[in-house]
Amino acid sequence: MQQHPIYRWLISLIILMVSFLVSGKTFVNAEALPTIQSPPRLKIGLALGGGAAGGFAQIGILEWLEEHHIPVDNIAGTSMGGLLGACYSMGMSPQDLVNLVKSIDWNKMFNPVPPYNSMSFRRKEDQQDYPLSGLGLRNGKLTLPSGLNVYKVDMILSRVTLKYSLIKSFDDLPIPFKCIATDIRSGESVVLENGSLEKALRATMSIPGVFNPVDYDGRLLVDGGILNNVPVDVAKKMGADVVIAVNIASPLPNNRSENIGTVISRTLDTVTAQNVKKSISHADVVIAPSITELGLFQWGAAKRYIQLGYQATEQQKAALLKYALDESSWQQYLQDRQKRYLKIAPIPQNIAIEGTSDIYKTNIEKRFQKYIGRPVDIALLEEDLTSLMGSDLYEGLSYEFAVENNQPVLKILLHEKTYGPPFISSKLQMTFSPGESQDNIAARITSLNIAGPYSEMRVDLGLGTEPAFRTELYKPFSGNKWFIAPAFFFKKTDGSLYDVSRRVSDYQISNYGLNCDLGYNVNEFSEIRLGYVEGHQHTEIIVGEPLNSDYNGKIQQAHLQWVFSSADDPLLPMRGLSINSDARWYFDAPDSDE
Repeated sequence: MQQHPIYRWLISLIILMVSFLVSGKTFVNAEALPTIQSPPRLKIGLALGGGAAGGFAQIGILEWLEEHHIPVDNIAGTSMGGLLGACYSMGMSPQDLVNLVKSIDWNKMFNPVPPYNSMSFRRKEDQQDYPLSGLGLRNGKLTLPSGLNVYKVDMILSRVTLKYSLIKSFDDLPIPFKCIATDIRSGESVVLENGSLEKALRATMSIPGVFNPVDYDGRLLVDGGILNNVPVDVAKKMGADVVIAVNIASPLPNNRSENIGTVISRTLDTVTAQNVKKSISHADVVIAPSITELGLFQWGAAKRYIQLGYQATEQQKAALLKYALDESSWQQYLQDRQKRYLKIAPIPQNIAIEGTSDIYKTNIEKRFQKYIGRPVDIALLEEDLTSLMGSDLYEGLSYEFAVENNQPVLKILLHEKTYGPPFISSKLQMTFSPGESQDNIAARITSLNIAGPYSEMRVDLGLGTEPAFRTELYKPFSGNKWFIAPAFFFKKTDGSLYDVSRRVSDYQISNYGLNCDLGYNVNEFSEIRLGYVEGHQHTEIIVGEPLNSDYNGKIQQAHLQWVFSSADDPLLPMRGLSINSDARWYFDAPDSDE
């Protein structure tokens, strides 16, 4: 059926009106629609490489990036780059990093021996009598440490990470972070992204043969630079669209004199060169500070390293400024980052001690009870931890927070020495005088806990012109304050008899016998002993005239000794006081009147 023309007209009119209304509605509401947003900015990641002290240059790089409003959305770091990257990720500014570096006494940082005045009394005696230490007889075999006992590094890492030690993932830091280590058991590169942040940082910077490796979840970890010194690939996997890589290298001229620092530098450069070359080829921007003038180990030259890092970044200005934010966007970025900062550390509700035997654990727990229920006094805590190192039982220690029974706990992690006990300390003595010399080498072997908790067996051996042997059993009782110390001794001493300036005879005196002391351990500075000696003395003429008296016979004596020492060094003290008062009563001696 054919439609009438008027119907066709009406249908066309209706369609036109509907089209008009629809288009009109769209126009009227156009201003109410959301403004079309510009595409989100590119995410920027930093890949910070290792470089020992040369890594300080990265502080200057971070300073330049902040000054020019270059945001950082994630950080992957290795070795020193891991440490500085973690600090920046936790909210430390470049100036905070400068202050941290300046606050450290780098001359003492890598000294494995704790301060003399923090040692226990008996360990002070060891340092004074036998200053060379660092050997053990683990399982009857002469054993060396696996690296330096850098307990001061452990404490710095604990200090800077303490507030964030309860985070479950390093992605929860104000800036997501990961660091790299090398598993020497499997030969694999390991990305550390959760667990103990302090332990992860300790692992990423553990140079093999210099620092002790780190046992981390069943892996034995050392410096990540061996396999991945500039972790560009890790930064990309974290979601970075743009990766800024920092490569710290120190080319060494062939004519440069060789020492331990340059040898380590060459070794590190050789090992890492190939993996660095591959890594930085995938970076969008590479910053490579030239630190040839300093090398890698000028720990006191932080200011100059920082300047070199800033200058190297300025040279990449054209490549970097394309990622800069305007002032408004930069302030918003900073606000978003600051919202993730942790301002204060938890208050511990308990103390947990790990990594030491039950013999010592109970006393340590009692000692640290004072930190429960109050904000942690970091200075006091580290003073107490340093005195623990003074026991000479540990090669390292750290502290962090943990959660037990839904409450924050201050956890002290101790690392007992792996090369002993027994421990060996030694000394070399050389004495010269006109016409004669004396050369002696001596050692002390100390075994622990062989006659109960805190007991010790000392064996002193001397070889050379004056051989000697002494063994003492130290057995504490009554809360470890009182002790009994039986001993056996033998010693030969050379002597000469002079008539004015003319030497008329050389002789040798042998002493041997038994000694037993009852003593009181006042504190780490002082000890009192009351003892009795029963022995024998024999004199032998080596050359020359006989002695004018009989020096052979029995020796019986009692003695009272008080020793006090608050000196800061056993050999060359600069501060403190040392007193050694020794009174002796002889009941019998050679050539004495009956």
